Amino acid sequence: MKSKIYAVLGVGALGTALVLIAPTVAQQPPSAAATQTVAEPTAPKYNVDVVHSHIVFSILHMGVGTNWGRFNEFSGTIHFDPENLAGSRIHVAVNTASVDTRNEGRDRHVRTADFFNVEQFATAEFVSDKITHVQDSMYQVSGTLTFMGVSKPLTAPFRYNGKAEGRRGALIGGDAEFVFKPGEHGMPQSQGLGSEVRVFVSLEAGEAREGDGQGMQGQRRPGGGPGAGQPGGQGREGGQGRGARPNASN
Repeated sequence: MKSKIYAVLGVGALGTALVLIAPTVAQQPPSAAATQTVAEPTAPKYNVDVVHSHIVFSILHMGVGTNWGRFNEFSGTIHFDPENLAGSRIHVAVNTASVDTRNEGRDRHVRTADFFNVEQFATAEFVSDKITHVQDSMYQVSGTLTFMGVSKPLTAPFRYNGKAEGRRGALIGGDAEFVFKPGEHGMPQSQGLGSEVRVFVSLEAGEAREGDGQGMQGQRRPGGGPGAGQPGGQGREGGQGRGARPNASN
């Protein structure tokens, strides 16, 4: 019975980790000139392409194993220009019911009031309010993470991978990694689980165009499950802008 409980809990708090951003690197204190506070976004706008983006999380189980999971449905916008950090902003929203731990029974439990309580808190989101250049391609993004109705400040390193031209316009991308404590957002500490969740985020976004939708996008989970066959999911059109039409050569 205990092993079954631990198995259910194993990734329960996992997904607690939400969204945003890049590999941990040694940070250097930025100069005052490098830091600019975000007001209204004036930098070019890009819509997150969920087919080529990923939000993955991990948590220590029983002190010996690292359990993994992901979210299959999310959306976001990125206003970003290295020369206009004051007008740059990142916003990502996640459908918490789309948590995927590769076990459908466990996923159903994670969605209950024992963990995510998705009926009451269907969305978690991160909204930046300041982007700071650190060095080279590394930036620091600060903002507010809201999970289970509780908003807390969050700062994470962000690696900007650059800009490219895709078949349907400009593309940008970046990666991030941060540590998240679900207990600070009201989730009880579960026996056998670590108190911290590590979140890995990789975002690719396409140039926004007039008429682009803003709906939540879903990835197709092999064999079905959350996100399978949802609008904007793999192999179907819909969702948000150019991310709704997946192509590996984008």
